[in-house]
Amino acid sequence: DTPEALVLAGERRRRLAGAIASMTDSYRTAVRLVYEDGLTLADAGRRLGITEDCCRSRLYRARRMLLEKLEHGGPGKQCETEPPHDH
Repeated sequence: DTPEALVLAGERRRRLAGAIASMTDSYRTAVRLVYEDGLTLADAGRRLGITEDCCRSRLYRARRMLLEKLEHGGPGKQCETEPPHDH
């Protein structure tokens, strides 16, 4: 890896961490359980007290919010609000 590539990778990680930190706890926790802790959707759902399908929906919305925030650099208003009621 070149020094430039390493700097860019570090910047992407920093931006992603910031975007995740800006999310409400319900989204942030779902992301952490599945993508950082490696839990299955079913196991993450049980920990969150929701169904596997609700967990899947929550992660889908979380990924959309993260993509919006990272691509457009906006404040990500959706990240600052509570999620709609799950199934």
